[in-house]
Amino acid sequence: MKKINSIVFSLIAISTAFVSGNLRVEAAEPACSSDTEKTTVSPLNELPFHRGVNINAWFDRKASKVDPDKIKDSDLDNLRRLGMDVIRIPINFHSNVGPAPDFKLDEEYLKNLDNTIERITSRGFWVIVDHHSLSVEKFPSYGEELITSCCCQLANRYKNKDKIVLELFNEPFGDYLKENWPTMQGRIVKAVRACDPDLMIVVTGWGGDPRNLQDIPEYEDPRVVYTFHYYDPLMFTHQQAYWNKGLKPLSGYPFPYDKDRMPAIHPEWENDEYLVDLYNRYTVMASAEQIHKDIAAVADWAAKHGKLIFCGEFGALNTSEPSDRYSWYKAVADALTDKNIPWTLWQYNDELPVNFSIFKDGKNYNTLDTDMMEALRVTVSDDL
Repeated sequence: MKKINSIVFSLIAISTAFVSGNLRVEAAEPACSSDTEKTTVSPLNELPFHRGVNINAWFDRKASKVDPDKIKDSDLDNLRRLGMDVIRIPINFHSNVGPAPDFKLDEEYLKNLDNTIERITSRGFWVIVDHHSLSVEKFPSYGEELITSCCCQLANRYKNKDKIVLELFNEPFGDYLKENWPTMQGRIVKAVRACDPDLMIVVTGWGGDPRNLQDIPEYEDPRVVYTFHYYDPLMFTHQQAYWNKGLKPLSGYPFPYDKDRMPAIHPEWENDEYLVDLYNRYTVMASAEQIHKDIAAVADWAAKHGKLIFCGEFGALNTSEPSDRYSWYKAVADALTDKNIPWTLWQYNDELPVNFSIFKDGKNYNTLDTDMMEALRVTVSDDL
């Protein structure tokens, strides 16, 4: 087992890895005219959306594998009836760009995205277009240039379009970005802002961790919004996570902590000092009180610095005891609601048996998990 720096964030869902040397610390070159850069940026005083959902396994793949009709109009209509007003769409840059230096995004991919965004926004939703990818194997030297180019292409493409938000990077990860992401992100913000003075731009701290928002410098942009993800405690939310060898064997962790139901530490964890400590601290971490403290801390940071924030992801796998899972969702939703923090839940649907879906079978609306909806303070109408 590796030590704390590599363990904590390797456990975060849907993380994207970077390693030292993958990106250069060169200034990103704006892809827009200087005339646009001089346009006044109007302040954003409040977020126009409140709660919604992530729809992944849709555009976060190679263009040839995108099925634009995967999500039906009926899916969108049902989400509206649940009171959702925002959808976060993870998209894939690295599988859909041409060569340097232009990194031109695939036009067929973009056309499908155009049509999807139109279908969503025409129903009154806001759309968060979330850059959710970067392959360090394919892009070892020019990650900043690639992200900047792709984000600027999208900003230009959707300029003057209503209800579209651009998120620069999901969970920036790795040792290099831990050191360089805050200033790099500032350069990307400036480049994107030069394309569109009205675009709402979403930024984040390293790994999407709310505690890392404090490391972000002042970007001097009044239409920047700050996001964070919440999956604590990971031993509960990610038990039996098939993509992580440390969490895959875990099961039976209760929420809230219950000494009579708490499993013994897993044999694979016994010889790692950090993991033993993580196990021992579960008594405090797995409580509604701790969740409220965590959310209150990020809300206090935002209030102190005059920032707008939202929770871009939170969720617990369906591998825990259902009543425990609902208790966790209730604790997080209550904490976010109490602090007036908008959110987008992870996730809508999934074909795999181990998932975060809002459906009991992972994919069909007639199996909507109404107990989860109740925990989230979402009203289910009689016609659903």
